[in-house]
Amino acid sequence: MTIKERFVQQLNQAFETIRKDDGSHYTPDDIQTITGGITASYIWRLRKGRIDNPTINVLGLLADFFGVSPSYFIDVDSPDDNEAIHPRRLVQTAHDRLENYTDRELEFLLIMMDQLEKLRK
Repeated sequence: MTIKERFVQQLNQAFETIRKDDGSHYTPDDIQTITGGITASYIWRLRKGRIDNPTINVLGLLADFFGVSPSYFIDVDSPDDNEAIHPRRLVQTAHDRLENYTDRELEFLLIMMDQLEKLRK
């Protein structure tokens, strides 16, 4: 797999895996609005493999947006699975949502997490 193919694959995987708080997918327009540094049409062309050499700045903006390491997009020796998505983004999303829960609801969630840990063993 070439670096370009890896980049396109991983970018599309990030779009499929990382979701908004409401569960919907991010769009190129969302990324343009949030990053302010990449146009929606440029992102579309990146996803289609029509850009041969994105800049380090673009790579950094995408990595920051999706909460991954820049190497996630280009390391051809890394596994091609969803575990490559950096957990920082998921943890931040969970933290943001937990701030609105009552103490009782948080206690219930901890019980559920304990049960999940038991199932994983």
